[in-house]
Amino acid sequence: MHLIVHIGPFKTGTTSIQRTLHANNALLSAQGIMPFHVGAKQILDLSVRYAKPEKVLKSNVAMILGDQDEALLHSEACWQQLEKTIKAASAPIGILSSEHFSELGKPEAFFHRLKGFTDKITVVSYVRDPVDLFLSGFQEEVKGKGSIVLARPVEKFRLRYRRFLTFSSAAVGRENLIVRNFDWRNLLNGDVVADFMGIVGRFHPVPDINPEKANESLPGAALAYLIKQEQLRNGVFDRADRQRLFKQMLKSPEVAALPRLRLDSISWEASIRTKNKPIVDWVNREFLKDQIQLRTEPDTTLDPKAKPRHEFRDKLSWIMSYLTPEAETLINETLAS
Repeated sequence: MHLIVHIGPFKTGTTSIQRTLHANNALLSAQGIMPFHVGAKQILDLSVRYAKPEKVLKSNVAMILGDQDEALLHSEACWQQLEKTIKAASAPIGILSSEHFSELGKPEAFFHRLKGFTDKITVVSYVRDPVDLFLSGFQEEVKGKGSIVLARPVEKFRLRYRRFLTFSSAAVGRENLIVRNFDWRNLLNGDVVADFMGIVGRFHPVPDINPEKANESLPGAALAYLIKQEQLRNGVFDRADRQRLFKQMLKSPEVAALPRLRLDSISWEASIRTKNKPIVDWVNREFLKDQIQLRTEPDTTLDPKAKPRHEFRDKLSWIMSYLTPEAETLINETLAS
């Protein structure tokens, strides 16, 4: 079997790809394309066997089983089941997808294990503009916690592409590593699911499938609204309530049309781009020669006179500026309907 290993990483449409594979599992399998463990927790449990020790301890399986050794034994059982399934399968193509594969502590052992029961491995990874990735992660923190207190500071944001791309290239060969820029202008049909299935289609005919969307972004005003609700409730704003409001807001075309979150100071963008320029230059040079490349220069349309804004107070002011009276009224009306 030719196994396509999709390693994410995080915030590059991985969940959308996985949900699409899960929703179309029967159709793909009938076409000779077998997604393994897609939509089930076993996909995450596979990574535990070769994860960093601290990741094993924090894994869901370790928390459920209550013991690191038990978590490793469970992960090993998942690996044995995967090997058994692949060896028994008649499908020429298999797909294994998890963003956690980009953070393995023992990537060499991971790929060595896969090589033992597959005929060929192709690794697929997406990379993302550092400013876009920072904003996406920032948004996810707000959606998950309703607060910006724990969001990663601008000055500490770093791309972590070099390690897993280097290990992947060494493990399967540079010719078997496909790296794609997540920029919608670079993706097939402007969509990451279509782009990924197009890659699969290089090796085997792919049926027509409908892409599934996940982790859709919210406009700045909606994120600011979540933060305001956290403040009004004195921090008593659980994840279920946040998710409920989030889903309600996403259903409104009017709310969705509000401006998206973007950095409003060239100092913030310059800080992110300057600190990440070495890795961006390396990715562009090694993997994106024939694609739209990752940006390295700050956005010149931003205000160059804006003061550096690294403090919590300034971040709060920045994001709350999106919640204009008109936007807040629109959101309140949406939630009340």
